[in-house]
Amino acid sequence: MNTELFGTDGVRGAYGAGLFVPEKLTRLAQAIGSWILDTQGTHRPIFIIRDTRCSSPAIVDLVARELCALGLSVIDGGILPSGAAWHVGRSLD
Repeated sequence: MNTELFGTDGVRGAYGAGLFVPEKLTRLAQAIGSWILDTQGTHRPIFIIRDTRCSSPAIVDLVARELCALGLSVIDGGILPSGAAWHVGRSLD
């Protein structure tokens, strides 16, 4: 996986361009899900958060749908800052 796609707080980009078109988001979600299954198994839920942009719910829905199709459990954390997501994610252990 190309690590240049990921910032310190997640994947970044403008919806509708580059990586943020449905076909590429689907492939990214499948790749992330496959990596999780290969390295972590299915014992922990995947915690997804979003920002306040109008496109965020559609992106989260697409990614969550693909992860669930792979048999992973997804928790939609809603709108949260990255730092808070880290703390909530740690509490899921």
